[in-house]
Amino acid sequence: MSQDDSISSKKSKNRSQSENSMNILVVGDWVIDEDWVMMTESSETSAKQSDERHFHTAFSDLNVATKRLCGASLTASAIKGYIKLNKIDAVNVFGMGVWQPEDNDYMEQLFQEDALRGSNPFQISEPIKTVTNPNDKNLFNLARKDDTCSTTRVVRTFIGHQGTLLKSMSRYDWHLEWKPKSTVRRLKEIIEKRIQENLEEMKRRGVVLDAILLADFNKGLITDELIISLTNKINELKSDNGLTWFYRSKQLIPPKWYDHLSQHITKKDEFIQFIDPRIAKKYAEGQPLIYGTEITPDGLKFLKQYISEVPRPKMAILFHDNSCIAYDAGEEPEKSKIWVLRSNEEPTYLTRGRSSIFLASLVVMHLGNKKKHLINIDKEYNFGENCAVALANGIKWCHDCLSIWNTGKNISQVSADIKKAIHFTKPGSNIKISKAISWVKYNKEWDDTKKEQNSGCISKYDNDLRLEVWRAHTILNDYTVLDDNRKENILNLTNTIRAFLELDDNDKRRPLISLVKAGPGSGKTFLAKCLARHFGLELFECNLAQLTGLEGLSHFFDQVDTAQRDGRKVFMFLDEVDSLVNGESPFGFLLELMWCGQYYRNGMKNTLKPFPGIFAMSRAYDNNDAFKRDHPKFPDLKSRVYGINCELQNFTAIESVYLFAKLIDKYFGQIAYIEKGVLEIISKTELKYGPRSLELLISLFKEIKRNVVTSDNLPSKERIKELQEHFPEGMHEHKHYGKDQQKMVKLIYTPPMYE
Repeated sequence: MSQDDSISSKKSKNRSQSENSMNILVVGDWVIDEDWVMMTESSETSAKQSDERHFHTAFSDLNVATKRLCGASLTASAIKGYIKLNKIDAVNVFGMGVWQPEDNDYMEQLFQEDALRGSNPFQISEPIKTVTNPNDKNLFNLARKDDTCSTTRVVRTFIGHQGTLLKSMSRYDWHLEWKPKSTVRRLKEIIEKRIQENLEEMKRRGVVLDAILLADFNKGLITDELIISLTNKINELKSDNGLTWFYRSKQLIPPKWYDHLSQHITKKDEFIQFIDPRIAKKYAEGQPLIYGTEITPDGLKFLKQYISEVPRPKMAILFHDNSCIAYDAGEEPEKSKIWVLRSNEEPTYLTRGRSSIFLASLVVMHLGNKKKHLINIDKEYNFGENCAVALANGIKWCHDCLSIWNTGKNISQVSADIKKAIHFTKPGSNIKISKAISWVKYNKEWDDTKKEQNSGCISKYDNDLRLEVWRAHTILNDYTVLDDNRKENILNLTNTIRAFLELDDNDKRRPLISLVKAGPGSGKTFLAKCLARHFGLELFECNLAQLTGLEGLSHFFDQVDTAQRDGRKVFMFLDEVDSLVNGESPFGFLLELMWCGQYYRNGMKNTLKPFPGIFAMSRAYDNNDAFKRDHPKFPDLKSRVYGINCELQNFTAIESVYLFAKLIDKYFGQIAYIEKGVLEIISKTELKYGPRSLELLISLFKEIKRNVVTSDNLPSKERIKELQEHFPEGMHEHKHYGKDQQKMVKLIYTPPMYE
């Protein structure tokens, strides 16, 4: 037999073996964790100095605060754990990364099944440091002996002890340092050469790859050079059934190598991306990407930026609140499917490792659906259901680790088994999943929401018209926002307040006061109520136009002071701060409060703790010189705004329709139907005082019966003419409707949860 025939025969044998096995390569940032739990101790000295704390380890044996693999390796370990638990010998997991060459054997030993133990976040068992047989090695290092290289490490300290809640104290990261020893080749050439060497070793052992998992933890390995080299070299090891690429992203902006990878995705290949919860949170910045089991426009925008480069992508986006978006593009955009998943369990405070378990489960489920004879999955699930299994396993991991730690056992017994981390193989009852909806349908419904010509109505299910009131309240519960300018201001307010509240009390130097200008009846007070409720704060409000003297402000601040002394968290709202109080401007009185929380009471200074709040004014000031001269301290007041300075626009015509439906609910309970013509009248009527004018109109409605509002319920034209102050142009005459105006519109106040 010739050498070529021998190679061909060996290749054919490997291919046939691949039908009865599955090989997964995890490429990414392999990190060693080192975790210490500390506890405080008191002494006569420290007891007298409240700020001084002494710490010592909570472990009786210093060796138990040991190292374990995390990052890319935790995902790989979880996959191995599932394989070990189910006694599957036909699935192999390999790893490729960069670490100090002297750590090769140590890393390999950590990756052995018997070392895959550890309660999250602690590993108890210490791997045995023995030299591994080269033929048994599953880890491939891109670094070589003469390189300048460090093993990526994360050192964390926690305060607490067994049986108590843990609190993170500090984290120190040693990022990858890798400088291959070479004076001639470029880094790209070195990477290509070393990837080739590692792949040749896998090829020599008969490995045919079914999947590659790219685990990017922002430690420096997943670069354009690496991905380009990998995709150029991987074809020789690719399964005949195609290659499934999994990519865990911690990048807010899609990487440049997307374009290169897309050229290597064949019809048999797949690309599945997992978005880390921290990235989803960072992108959103207060904008909810999902609401109930619906995706918001911001959620669609977020999806779009990631799915435009790679053909037929699938994507899972995990959130901190145990919810998830699953997306499957299909062959064409019209055939794409989107699912929203939610758990009925509250997230635990201990979430470390959940994302890695999620991704590992998704890998097992997705590949298991392809090769059911290898992995014990009883039926084929769609991508959304696979994500439901992954979500259930991630939550289970957190609960198991938390319950083990809180048992109060001896430290040496505190050990979770990562081999059992992936337990579920079908969607659990604790995970609720929405009905799959196409991208096109989502877009159309959100577009219809903002269309003034159809009064925001959405046509669903055999021409049934719906006004889905909840769509205007996704930014801030109960507060109507659809207009982009108003939305931006509301987001700025909520994000600023959120960032302030997340600070430690010692870092809050002064009150967070935002200055909001808005016209009368524009909903300033209601906005303050919604913000306070959203953040769980107690609202204290005062209208300066109703005060008879500035001493009234002192009494108001005293109430806030009393609440703070009782330990209550407050939100302050001062309206009409541009009013004169008994002929005096309040600006000078407010300056010190805004700067350092101080105010005068009976000639003595008193200080409030830092708090969030809004100072609102109704009169325009930017183009009104006379107003500025009347208030010489106004520039000083503006300069002390620690929050944001914004103008809140009036409600748009389409927002008035949603506000009207919300107020109808407030006054009459949940009205089931409204004639479309009534909504058209509202959208075409100028409202001088916004919500205030609408509330007046609704108070004049008559004879509402059977949860239905029609034109017969509107006040008479004569009564409307008496309300020119609220409706300067008058309301459009409600003549006899045509058939289109007589259509009944169903009101939906809450988003569909599960169908």
